[in-house]
Amino acid sequence: PEEKAIEVQSEEGVKKVDYDKLILAPGSKPVSPALPGIDLPGVYNLFTVDEAVNVKQGLDGVKSAIVVGGGFIGLETAEV
Repeated sequence: PEEKAIEVQSEEGVKKVDYDKLILAPGSKPVSPALPGIDLPGVYNLFTVDEAVNVKQGLDGVKSAIVVGGGFIGLETAEV
């Protein structure tokens, strides 16, 4: 997309968050949400080890990334 940002809903309301790369980690079951732009370069799903390697290679030189998903893989990815 032209604008690399997502909107996050919280108790304080909706907040816009900008990113360089978007990492989707929706949980323990492989789920790829039907979102516009889900298939664009720089958007990754983490279902397999090969996909994790692709993410690591794609993040070289990136200053910020967003992890969407709160499962174990998403939390581990956010920690790194």
